[in-house]
Amino acid sequence: MKPVWKDLFWTNPADPHLSTATQTLTKGLTRPFCIVQNPAYSLVLEENVWSKALNRIVVNSISPEQAADTAIERIKQIFDEWQ
Repeated sequence: MKPVWKDLFWTNPADPHLSTATQTLTKGLTRPFCIVQNPAYSLVLEENVWSKALNRIVVNSISPEQAADTAIERIKQIFDEWQ
């Protein structure tokens, strides 16, 4: 069976939009979002873990290292819950 992206419809140079999209998708020029690779990361985004870390640095005057350690700890907890 011939791969779909080798069909003339998708590679027709007369239509630069489709041929460019095909090249982008087949040559690895894009990466899927983190939530596609692991659904646990959607919770990290939902909880705004990194935004909260930045907020602690600015508002509570804690060190960036402390804020990062706390954020990483929370991310590990979220990922552990998904295993």
